Amino acid sequence: MISKALISALTDHLPQAVIVFDQKEEVVYCNDSAAQFWQRDSQRLLGKQSSGLFHADVMIQEKIRGVLNSGNVFRMGGYVLKTPPLQERGAEIVIAPVRNKTGKVKQAVITLLESTTLQET
Repeated sequence: MISKALISALTDHLPQAVIVFDQKEEVVYCNDSAAQFWQRDSQRLLGKQSSGLFHADVMIQEKIRGVLNSGNVFRMGGYVLKTPPLQERGAEIVIAPVRNKTGKVKQAVITLLESTTLQET
């Protein structure tokens, strides 16, 4: 199993926002880029519900729930975010399941990369 320290070392300096939601759709991990996206300290994002982080982006909430329930990966390019302070940013979004040793979906990890092609238009 990969340690939390290794996960942090691998993700903390990525340009993508990385957020991990548990089965209750609560944030259990976020990297520095996610904290910058939401203009908050990463500790303040922990425990937040997906509905709180993406309150104006119902489709993202539904996709997180879908990944947690089905185990399928969801990808979307060029999505324009609606939730403040992210509103009007274009993003490439991937939501993937994290499985436990028995293969059951334990968490969902979402990565958001701000789309430079949408920023320039």
